[in-house]
Amino acid sequence: MGPATALVTGSLDTDAPLAATVPNNILAWNKRGSGKNVKQYKINYTTSGVNHGNVWVDHSGNKTDGAPYMGRKAQR
Repeated sequence: MGPATALVTGSLDTDAPLAATVPNNILAWNKRGSGKNVKQYKINYTTSGVNHGNVWVDHSGNKTDGAPYMGRKAQR
């Protein structure tokens, strides 16, 4: 499902965080929808015992301060 479809249908990835659990005014980045990071295709992707099906997941990782590796630095 592309970003435009998600906006129209209101659906999110099944493993998206619940909005109620995220502090207000926090800056977030949709690394799954971004084109500035490296992704890996996972078959039968499972987290916390829940199978989310076949999806692309972030493979770039984060820096020690939690900031994502993005753009050209995501590939190193």
